[in-house]
Amino acid sequence: MSLSLGTVQTSLESLSVCTKKNQLLNNAKSIDLKFKDKTSVEKRASQARARNRVLSAERDASVLISDRDILPSNTTLHAIDRSVVDVWRKAMHELLSAYKQAVQVAETRSAHKDAWEAAFSYLHESEVGVALSDLGTSPRQPMVHAMRVAKIKIGQPRPLADRRFLVEAIWLTIHIRLLMTDLTVAWLEAVSARTGNGNNPTQQLSWANYIGFLYKSCLRDAGVAFDVAKDSESHRQLSKTALYQMRISLEEFRFDIIMCKMTDQFKEQEQRLGSAERASCLRKEAEELMRTTIAQHREKKTSVEEMDWLETNFTSVARDIVVEWARIERSIRMDTFYQPVSLEERIAIVKALNFCKQPAVFVFFKRGDSRTPPRPAHAGHYYNCPNGHMFVITEVREWELTRCVIGNEYADLDVVRRGESGGKMPRV
Repeated sequence: MSLSLGTVQTSLESLSVCTKKNQLLNNAKSIDLKFKDKTSVEKRASQARARNRVLSAERDASVLISDRDILPSNTTLHAIDRSVVDVWRKAMHELLSAYKQAVQVAETRSAHKDAWEAAFSYLHESEVGVALSDLGTSPRQPMVHAMRVAKIKIGQPRPLADRRFLVEAIWLTIHIRLLMTDLTVAWLEAVSARTGNGNNPTQQLSWANYIGFLYKSCLRDAGVAFDVAKDSESHRQLSKTALYQMRISLEEFRFDIIMCKMTDQFKEQEQRLGSAERASCLRKEAEELMRTTIAQHREKKTSVEEMDWLETNFTSVARDIVVEWARIERSIRMDTFYQPVSLEERIAIVKALNFCKQPAVFVFFKRGDSRTPPRPAHAGHYYNCPNGHMFVITEVREWELTRCVIGNEYADLDVVRRGESGGKMPRV
């Protein structure tokens, strides 16, 4: 599973999201937008019920949102006009392929896990049979006793490694879907700009329903990942999954704002104030989830190293999400321009510091030395380079950071500024 996940991750890292977005935007400018909305009202209602059935299906790690469910060409769930489906699918080909592979990894069951479960089931049933054969001497709780004895007889704990790889596979599917929503929102805005907001409300609604479905599917599968991490007692994965849940909720609400502005709903004060109240409630929920996650993690893990890990990989980014909720609420209430703050850079840095097998996105050089610099692994701060990229300076020693190479943009880093968060990166 680890090798398969690495293959999918490598294919994603080779993908330029910026190039994909430009491809979609160029297509949006040139494609024939003579929509032929032939989907009946009854059919749209049936599709809405089908989407709800998919999202409300039992949360099971063996039943994730399939690659077919996220295709806009799936007329059982979606009502996207055929004139644009082929263009969209061509642009999303690599992401859809990566998603299908990630789902296959998540649904893989290893031989040693199957063997353990089969052995445990056999021993458990045997102990239950023994208990029921002589009720006079059987324990007061025969089922509980049978489980305890079966675990003792099997001689080894339930394998958890596969469960943890499963969580990472689910994270990967969520990451891909979030990339897809970002690209699809850009596509929708470009197409709406051509047709005029409100001039093609049926297709706008269809795309909005599709994007909303992607966000809700992410939340659904994040819940699956949370349950799996809890079952395998992986506290770090629990905290990181909670961070995914916070981010998905924020991104979904951001999209709601885009649609409200696109359809001029914010011109109605009642609608605007209602959205502000909802943002306030969601901010409080995010704060509560942040506090609960921190408390539960600290309850189980108390070392200094673990507290540093928690600050770096959860608390610092979760705090930014809560602050972003407050910005959104204030912007809606005051009817002012809202510029979304991207959390990708913060999350990408955390990933580079702790999880990626690839080198981090920032590079250290000793002036005049062509040797490969060491990978940073210690404390530092967030900074912004002259190109506007966020990066981290860790324990530099004799190495000196001299230039930014993110996105093939080079800039002298003799002068940098502290990132807006000003947050210190703890030791990892």
